[in-house]
Amino acid sequence: MKRICCLWWTVASLCAFAQNPAAFHRIQPTNLPPIVQLALNAQGKLKYSGRGLVTVHRPDADETLEDLVWQQGLSSRIEYPQGSTRYGEVIVESPSLGRLHYRPHPNEIEVGSYRRGGIRLGLAIPWRHQETTFNVGGLQAIAGQRAQYVEMLTGGKIVQRLWISPESGLVLKKTVLDPHSGRLIFSSEFEQITMNPVISPDMFKLNIPGARIVTQRDLVARLEQSHGFTETILPASPRFTLDGGNVFRPNGSTQTLEQRYSGPGGRFNLFQVKGPVDPRMLNHWAHGLKTLSWSRNGETLAIVGNIDDATLHDVARQLGAPNQP
Repeated sequence: MKRICCLWWTVASLCAFAQNPAAFHRIQPTNLPPIVQLALNAQGKLKYSGRGLVTVHRPDADETLEDLVWQQGLSSRIEYPQGSTRYGEVIVESPSLGRLHYRPHPNEIEVGSYRRGGIRLGLAIPWRHQETTFNVGGLQAIAGQRAQYVEMLTGGKIVQRLWISPESGLVLKKTVLDPHSGRLIFSSEFEQITMNPVISPDMFKLNIPGARIVTQRDLVARLEQSHGFTETILPASPRFTLDGGNVFRPNGSTQTLEQRYSGPGGRFNLFQVKGPVDPRMLNHWAHGLKTLSWSRNGETLAIVGNIDDATLHDVARQLGAPNQP
């Protein structure tokens, strides 16, 4: 059981890292290198358009996508051009609209929480920032621009490599590594950048006649039904928003459904696992995050997040955990 749980939590934590996780949030700690501080300060202020490549590195095979990006302040638009496996998809984000993701098949617009570009365009510092250090290297050329190389380390291990424009603070290239194994799990790089272009306000709207609007709650319910999980979604409240979900088999083992929540009450992930999970190993791999797990109908449910004990137990009670105060 320990081996299965170890594999499950390692992959689950990576999945959480890559998708606006409980383990990360946007902060501005002190004593950052000037180039990193510049990048954090620039977020939400830059105006540019560009073309780049995004790669998700998996143990079985990599997936590389070309994308077109427009960014103006806090609003962004990402399109996938012809030839991409996601051709026709469009992602628009703004603080007022949230995140709108159009998928031409089946002609739906997924409505989600605003992520400020997510891992593709955003820059996040680990929540345990007191353990985060940086190595600053020299200048390189990325997309025809100068870029300063930066390594971000947590607990002495490299978790991100960044190439930041010293003129604008734009992150021109980024790689994300598994903090446990050092394996590369995500990378993005601009191949062409235009700073301060003329961008129509209509670029940050998404009007697709006939497209069906679906919420994250709709999508998670679909996942639960199609994969045979017991219906388990936190009731809607002002404290937490359901940001999304995913079903995966870590290293080909136990099928797992992940739900991601965030809000004024903090951030947490809810995992439903078809099988047992050793709570001791769960606590070990959580690296200081709050955890609580219980079994039900042959499934293990586990909450992992940066929320206080009272909130943790309240969430568990709402999700049907037994004997919660």
